[in-house]
Amino acid sequence: METSGLLQQKEFSQKDAVVAVLANDYEYVAYIELKTKDVTLYRTSKTFEVLFNEIDKNLPMFERIFAFFKMLVLPEDLEGFMRSTAQDRVLLELQSCPSYEVFFRAKIGDDVFYYKLRFVAADKNIDSLIVGLCSFDEQVRAQIRHREDADARSLVEKQFEAIITERTSEIQAKNKALNRINEEIIELLGDITEARDVESGQHIKRVKGFTRILAEQVMQDWPQFKLTQNKVEIITSASALHDIGKITIPDAILLKPGKLTSAEFDIMKTHSLNGCDILKHAPQDWSEAYLSISIEICCCL
Repeated sequence: METSGLLQQKEFSQKDAVVAVLANDYEYVAYIELKTKDVTLYRTSKTFEVLFNEIDKNLPMFERIFAFFKMLVLPEDLEGFMRSTAQDRVLLELQSCPSYEVFFRAKIGDDVFYYKLRFVAADKNIDSLIVGLCSFDEQVRAQIRHREDADARSLVEKQFEAIITERTSEIQAKNKALNRINEEIIELLGDITEARDVESGQHIKRVKGFTRILAEQVMQDWPQFKLTQNKVEIITSASALHDIGKITIPDAILLKPGKLTSAEFDIMKTHSLNGCDILKHAPQDWSEAYLSISIEICCCL
């Protein structure tokens, strides 16, 4: 008898310990005898007490609790809540875990809050349960705010990326247009040179071809010169202007069929510097890259 009394006292103490822990943090704590449906309320918040008092007091406590949760749970969550809290489901979960929790949304007045319902077996045979109800609204709302902030940051980043992509496309389009204008300017100047010297036309095409071959080889074998494909294109195009200064040479010398005299040859040699002077008077909005490379080629070829 004494041993039995000690065991009963031990079991009672364990139940009290669980109730004490839940009552410390939970807004609603109840002890339920499953066989008799007897219910002992240990704690209820003022809010829940007001809601609970709206239920018919003539109903048995177990039914009042059932009606209480039916009134508390958000209608959209009620079906899932009822499945999750069915007695068979709760007992099945408690066979493998010391406690079982169900999460749901509660409608109190015009507001919606996040709650969890916790079931703990009060004895080894799970003939009785300790039930606790508490809010975790702040945690959920913090998570929602964090997720919304993350979504907002992601949206801003995506918008920023879209702007960068759009601006990059615009810049690339403008660069293509500028390059086309530069090419047209160079072709025009090349045509002028060709108009003065019939042989210069084919000569210019050959120079451009050789220049491209040499520049691409340098880009491949001598990376220290830091040539890029874009710069190779500029050098190739600008090479067409290496003889632009010939338009300043008199026809009598430029088109002379025979050998030039020393004086005539000295005049012919001035076409390099004359070409540089012509290019230095190019429009200010002409590409600096094309202009500087063209002048350098004129000086050296």
